[in-house]
Amino acid sequence: MKSNTVIDLHNGMAQIKQGKPCFSMTVKKYKFQEEGLHHILIDNNLNYLIEKLDEHWDVLYIYDDPQMLEIIRATPDIPTTKYDHWVLGNLFGYSHEAIMKFIRKV
Repeated sequence: MKSNTVIDLHNGMAQIKQGKPCFSMTVKKYKFQEEGLHHILIDNNLNYLIEKLDEHWDVLYIYDDPQMLEIIRATPDIPTTKYDHWVLGNLFGYSHEAIMKFIRKV
């Protein structure tokens, strides 16, 4: 049986291949080996970024277009404005309607 981390990774890769600009997931450091992850993503022509949350957790970002790296790095950790929510919604591939519906509630 595959772990949830592996299933989430494969789902994220599929979402990127289907056109989503970016996928992210929080992972426990001991749950994956970066070297193995690197080979899986490179073999699938995908890019990734790992950001440290704390000593036990990281955030893994997977993206197709190398230009996305600058956008990912520029996004806030905690969105506070409607603009922040709009950027994050677009980054993660939500529809315009879903983003606007959420922004109206903020």
